[in-house]
Amino acid sequence: MHLGLECNEPSRTVRDAAPAGPEVGHAGAGPGAAAAFSKPAEEEDIIDIPRLYRRLQTYAAAYDIPSHAVRQMEELIATPIAVRLLQLPRARLHDFLVLDAYKPKMHVMYDKYLSGVTADFALTVRWAPPPADPAALPSRHPDLWAAFEASAAALSRTTPYTPYEVQALRTQFGTELPQALLDRCHEDGVAAVEWQESRYRASSEEEKKGMEAGGQQEAGKVAVASGPLISASLMETPLMQRFQQLAVEAQVEALRNSRLNATAGDTRRPQPPPPAPSPASTSHSSSQCSGPGANSSSGCDGSQPPGPPPQTEATSPQPHSTASRPAGESKSGSGSRTLKSPQTHALAQPGHGGRALESLFDRTERLANSLAQLVITVERINGLKHGCRVALFAGRRSSDLLYLLIQNLYCAVHLDGYGGTSSLYVVAVLGREWTSMGLPERECWGGVGRLVGTHAHEQVSALQQLLASYDIEAGRRCGLPHGVLVTPLLAHLLFLATNGGGGADGAGATALADTFTTAAFLAVSRCAAVPAAFRQDVEAAFGWHIPEYARCFDLFRIWRLDSGNYERVSEQVMAAWEGRSGELQAQGYPPLAPLELMNSNLSSVDDIAAVCSLDPRVRPTTLAFGTLADGFLPFLEQECGDDAAAAADVPLRPTISLASVVMKLVQARLPRHLPAGGGGECGDGGGGDMPACAIKLGDGDSGGKVQVDPRLDPDVAAKALHAAVEMARGSATSALDSDAVSAVLAEAYDAVTRRGVLMAVPP
Repeated sequence: MHLGLECNEPSRTVRDAAPAGPEVGHAGAGPGAAAAFSKPAEEEDIIDIPRLYRRLQTYAAAYDIPSHAVRQMEELIATPIAVRLLQLPRARLHDFLVLDAYKPKMHVMYDKYLSGVTADFALTVRWAPPPADPAALPSRHPDLWAAFEASAAALSRTTPYTPYEVQALRTQFGTELPQALLDRCHEDGVAAVEWQESRYRASSEEEKKGMEAGGQQEAGKVAVASGPLISASLMETPLMQRFQQLAVEAQVEALRNSRLNATAGDTRRPQPPPPAPSPASTSHSSSQCSGPGANSSSGCDGSQPPGPPPQTEATSPQPHSTASRPAGESKSGSGSRTLKSPQTHALAQPGHGGRALESLFDRTERLANSLAQLVITVERINGLKHGCRVALFAGRRSSDLLYLLIQNLYCAVHLDGYGGTSSLYVVAVLGREWTSMGLPERECWGGVGRLVGTHAHEQVSALQQLLASYDIEAGRRCGLPHGVLVTPLLAHLLFLATNGGGGADGAGATALADTFTTAAFLAVSRCAAVPAAFRQDVEAAFGWHIPEYARCFDLFRIWRLDSGNYERVSEQVMAAWEGRSGELQAQGYPPLAPLELMNSNLSSVDDIAAVCSLDPRVRPTTLAFGTLADGFLPFLEQECGDDAAAAADVPLRPTISLASVVMKLVQARLPRHLPAGGGGECGDGGGGDMPACAIKLGDGDSGGKVQVDPRLDPDVAAKALHAAVEMARGSATSALDSDAVSAVLAEAYDAVTRRGVLMAVPP
């Protein structure tokens, strides 16, 4: 895999030279200095490359990382491209929006068919460590919060779809952004963020208990991006990453404050002499701290320092532990060693100043720690011999953008089955840097493989709210008291009509079916015939011939399972495929091509092991994950030296957790009232009011992926959610009239593509 100019040995020059910033060219307007939340000292913001090597070795010794794996990471960070990235000023990492490759494909569809739609996206923190509780952060860390608000404002001044991003999409994703779309994006820009009142209430007892355990509040302020659909959509993934970065910075501040208070408490009393070397010196003793640097609920003198409670370490020999948080969410890793007796280390003793504390949790230390965690994670995944393709879906929840870049470079070379990255951001930054290094054009792209991606729930949530009248009409024609969900199918058809199905045979057509539950999508897609207008459109544009007898289910070769119990949902999908193939054979038609299953709901390496041990019939073809390959190990003291292994055995070592944060489309607005004739006999598109908000349900019983507008009155939100659940349940279980459902879907497709009911200026 191409990584710039080859360098197989981490040279003495790289290890020992003081870092110096490279000469870099201009790459468009960026948010600049607002990217640095905690406003650290200038020297702390720079990666100390020699110390990075030393600390990586320390973590490797402490966590028993195989020497070959450590060597691989050292070789990577010695390459010219990695050295250049390590030396970049932090603000330069924020010149591009943190976007995934699927975004521009959806934006092409929005520009073509939904140009008149406006939308709201709301940032929701499902779970955060107590120091990063967004309800308390403004008062607890006003400087951090003010810097975060400034960085959010700076995002709206960042130019979307720069030439580097356009070239990355062209060369690595086969996507050409129309000039009209680029002009619109550059004119409208990225939607600004406003802070509005949230009336959110936990949707389940499990979620409520989790929030109470973390000391977090349900109500408070919510960040909302409002504007034209594309403009608001552009804010989603960058703001999520900014909050994750804020959560890390808030925990760093809390850990430093805790250490300072503990150390100050020690210096106010005479210290006992160090014990003589003996076996007893490692036993529990009131004269010693119970963890490195007194990272426990009390200082060495028993005083209670302010700040968050300690995060204790699970006694497990695995390099990853599972912390309590909502189902389906990712966890940060923990050490590979079993915890033994406590040790006293240098930083726990008096006499160490603030500089030692700052260097313990600074960017260099955090990067060394997280890279060690990455090596452990990749080794564990490779050890499974899973035989699957792997798509790296990292970016929006990344703990640090520099880490994201190195993570992609490392996985591209060393993660078994690696098939590409979803991060347009990563490919654009690497393309810029390789270009600046003077590499030939053909060598500036593709260093982390091809871009990969599907599409997102936002398009289904938006279409369902905008055109819910068609769902109601489909239910009415089926003689049912509830709607039938044709709009999720419509969203998929519009995406395919715009972007194709991955070739003339449609082999890349992907279903993301869980927005209103996979069960509902399966039932309606097996019932609904493919609209004739859609068949004409994709054949004319892409040469994709779809037979007249095809049902919408037949279109999808890849099914992305993103929530719920994978084994149960994959069984539903395979049973539907087997049933439909049997129907076709009974009618004298060829059976469907084999399905491919993608699992993008993986929270841990143990999850990967579990799904890869399933029966081959439902085993995933592709594994897609991001956050499980991010996070931190419990931190070690600065100068462990030969005692690194013993240091890893200390309980109550400080660590940093990743937040669970989402930003979802919660409101979509029509450009005008639907014209008469939409939705059949009801004249106004099926009749009835639009739903109170856009909704996402997800699969599973926990409600962990449910999304409503957090600004709504709780009773109004509950009513809208109940209606969506009933419609999904009814669509999945009711006897559906195929002719009626097919007719309404065809009418909805014509309304959007022929009559332009969602366009700013109809044809």
